[in-house]
Amino acid sequence: MDDAYIGGERSGKRGRGACHKAPFIAVVETDEETHRPQRMQLRTARGFRSTEIERYAKVSLAPESRVISDGLACFMAVKKAGCHHVGIISEGGRKGVEHPSFKWVNTMLGNVKNAITGTFHSVDLKHVPRYLAEFEYRFRNHGESLVVMRLPKEKILFIVDIVTPRRVAFRAMPDFWPDEWIRSLKEIEEMDFDYVISAHGPEGQPAIDPASVVEEQRVYLEELMAAVKKAMDSGTHNPDVLRKTVKLPKYKDWQYYEEWLPMNIERIWAYYHMGY
Repeated sequence: MDDAYIGGERSGKRGRGACHKAPFIAVVETDEETHRPQRMQLRTARGFRSTEIERYAKVSLAPESRVISDGLACFMAVKKAGCHHVGIISEGGRKGVEHPSFKWVNTMLGNVKNAITGTFHSVDLKHVPRYLAEFEYRFRNHGESLVVMRLPKEKILFIVDIVTPRRVAFRAMPDFWPDEWIRSLKEIEEMDFDYVISAHGPEGQPAIDPASVVEEQRVYLEELMAAVKKAMDSGTHNPDVLRKTVKLPKYKDWQYYEEWLPMNIERIWAYYHMGY
């Protein structure tokens, strides 16, 4: 957990307490064993006071959670929500930012802030909750730093890699977590949008598609995983055999079906056989 601020550049006090910046709470959940990021939340706050942290923790954190933060005193209020608190007083400047315990929250903050300031000409403080909500940071789907951008007025979603309309998944799905990919798509489907702009759709076709392509991508992955699992449950565990016998004729007209489907199948075999 960390405290963060966003806003325009103005004269006056900088950092914590600056009147021209909006404070928000940044929280990243990590896996207990691998320490890889699992979930992320960005929530605006009226300031970094114990009452604000307690309010957030009671709504958003599971009791018994282990919360790691810097030495800011207000973070100890997570205890009132039944959480365990570990405060780390680190050095200031770059050394503090590079502390291993804060690796993922700082990675997320850097990506989201750069995306917001790189997209908008200015940041209106009253709209900060919307800015934060529009940049949906989805861990462990493809890499660990994917940003999905939504233009609310136009109801357009900009997304790369995890939505590739009318194309099977890329080769052997390098850097993909199949189950988390599906989870991310389900969350994206709940967003309010009518169109999708993708970067890797079929060549020669429009880059903008109806929102339904997100669901189509999810269903493809679910049916791929179900087909491979069914074959494995029936006793076929050799990936070379699976590549030749598992078919998804529903998607035979999708781009690279013949070339990449066997690679997709072997990736799912690895997920079920090796657990990754």
